[in-house]
Order: sequence, then C-alpha cells, then structure tokens
Amino acid sequence: MFIKKQRTPILFVLLFFSFSCSKKEDLYCGAQNPLQELFWLKQMKEGFDMDMSPSRQKIDLYVYNNQSVFMISHCVNCPDATQVVYNCEGKKICEFGGIAGFNTCPDFGTKAVFVKTLYDQ
Repeated sequence: MFIKKQRTPILFVLLFFSFSCSKKEDLYCGAQNPLQELFWLKQMKEGFDMDMSPSRQKIDLYVYNNQSVFMISHCVNCPDATQVVYNCEGKKICEFGGIAGFNTCPDFGTKAVFVKTLYDQ
C-alpha cells in the first residue's frame, strides 16, 4: 500500500512536466515564419533586399484587434515617411505619417501589441 501511494504523485509530476515542456510554435497568419510563408510579405522583403537606397526599412509584427498585422516602414526615421499596416492577406488597414499626417487607425497606439521585428535593414 505504501508503494502505491508513492508512485501516484511521482507519475503525476512526470506527466505534468512532460506536457508542460512541449513548446507550441506561435503561428501568425497561419505561418510559423510569415516573412517566408506569406507570398506578398516575402515579395516586400525581397524588394527591400534589392533596394540600393541608404534608408533603413523595417517590418514589425503586431497583434491588433485580435489579428496579426504587419507594420511596414519603407524609410525608418525619415521626415514625413509613411508607415503602413497590412493584414494577413496583404490588404492595407492603416497608415501613419506622410506630409498629410495620416492616422487612419487612431486606436493603434493603445490597442496594438508589438510581437517582434521580422526585418530591419
């Protein structure tokens, strides 16, 4: 009887750790690597790679209104540059900056959660 009581907690602990240690890959737009797996985003990155201008370009991943979105900056820290936010299908949903001072998603700053930078060159 003493041995059976001893095995139960040990088995429970082993089972708990075996399930809690399995790493679930994060999926954004159904992709583990959206920069390579989303055709339109891959083309954007390849365009940046071929661009010979000295300006810095960046692609950031956010979660906004419970969906993955991508903020594209064609000229980081450039005066009057425009940043555009796209959804998973590559459709423009917001834009910020420019000479006109666009801000088509005024709640982006408070609702969007930065996930990671996918490209910065």
